Amino acid sequence: MSKIDEYCKHTLDLRNIFDEVEEKEELIITSASTTLTKITVTEETTDPKLNFENILITEIDDTKSVTYPNPLELDTTTPELRVGIDMPSGIKIMGDSDWDGVMLLPTFKDTTTVDAGTNTVTAVIEVGLADKELTFDKPVRLAFAGQAGEQVSFERNGISTTISTICDDDLESAVIAQLGGIGECTITSGADQVIWTFHYTTFFTSTPSSGSGGSSGDQTPPSFVTTFGETEYPLSINGNSYRLDELNNLIPEIIQTGEPVKLQIKMYENGGMQNIQHVSLYANQHGERILNDLSETVITFENGKNIEIIDPYNLIESATIIPSTQTNKAVFDFEVTFSKEMDTSDLLFRVWDVKRNSVDLFVPEFLTVIPAEPTPETVESTILQEPITKPDNVMDPEPIFSWEKLNEWAGYSESSISDKKFLEHLGIDGDRIPDWVKQNNAKWLKNGLITQDEFMIALDDLKSRGII
Repeated sequence: MSKIDEYCKHTLDLRNIFDEVEEKEELIITSASTTLTKITVTEETTDPKLNFENILITEIDDTKSVTYPNPLELDTTTPELRVGIDMPSGIKIMGDSDWDGVMLLPTFKDTTTVDAGTNTVTAVIEVGLADKELTFDKPVRLAFAGQAGEQVSFERNGISTTISTICDDDLESAVIAQLGGIGECTITSGADQVIWTFHYTTFFTSTPSSGSGGSSGDQTPPSFVTTFGETEYPLSINGNSYRLDELNNLIPEIIQTGEPVKLQIKMYENGGMQNIQHVSLYANQHGERILNDLSETVITFENGKNIEIIDPYNLIESATIIPSTQTNKAVFDFEVTFSKEMDTSDLLFRVWDVKRNSVDLFVPEFLTVIPAEPTPETVESTILQEPITKPDNVMDPEPIFSWEKLNEWAGYSESSISDKKFLEHLGIDGDRIPDWVKQNNAKWLKNGLITQDEFMIALDDLKSRGII
């Protein structure tokens, strides 16, 4: 194998190196202080790789990363096509715990390897990893030379996503300000079509096919804004409706196992309802990035097919999706019942039309699933069984907590406080106390049938079970 640092060059044309290589075409970075700034890959080079194994770092969470010191330019050329990739200096490249430090250098692939719907694929470039994703802490620039105005997309595990976000400017600083460290955008620069991205995968360009059905040449994704009036809302959850500008500040929804949650998304599609091809709901989600690695909990509507549920953690008891129309809007009603508790999760809806024009609706830190409230008959007798006798029907002589606060919380006062405020008073971290505690234990405490100490023991036990 060739070792880059042994060549003492700032720029490498892989044809000059791989003529000497008898094994797989892999370049090894042996030092974190390498001065390499450019690599050129041509069509004569087969499956080229860059190996960072010697400078790979294992992070606290067992993921792997490498920080490359210099700006690095990766050029891939054929007689007909050229893609230039610019990686900024000091970029941190991150992979999962299984990443061995090997990164595929950009290579053109056959145009039949991706699905662009009715569009005609003009160029496909694979870079990073074939079956997983590499991400960055800084945006990377990909320029498809001579393809200004082409539709650009990326593909992962057979799913193609159109990049519909337009970059504010063709500058790293502008992209960081616009995207905030995640996602991708595109912009036309002279004769080139440029992608700015925070991840490596397979990227491709395409053009609308002549004579294709539907809205030929359409590159507009479904919208949660276009044609929406003041009384129309793109998202409703359990009967409560929300505008897009409200989604980052919603009060988290807490539901119990066995209790259905009803969600509705509403969108405008310029080609009509029949052009909506795909709608997915991602739950147990943490962040806006979709991995497409079968580890995510996904409920999917695909036009003309049965509902599909991917549920690797067995969280879902049942789910339905019902499509309909309201005036000029496509409406999708989800009803999901969870069988297991779920930590606070983001919700992510992904929608695309028949041309694979894609749009996301993201709701951060919104849904928590807790165990169903036990009835008094199902909880242990030490907590729920009403005492039969009590020597003295009097309040504790030395109370642990304020009787006034108890009265406000339990409904024995004209003023009231929430479960969370009462728990704060008791020194217990939590947001919600089951209603049956108020109806039973609080009543017994008020009537002197149990002590404050016994009441606290019961709450602590419920906290340890995750019920509070």
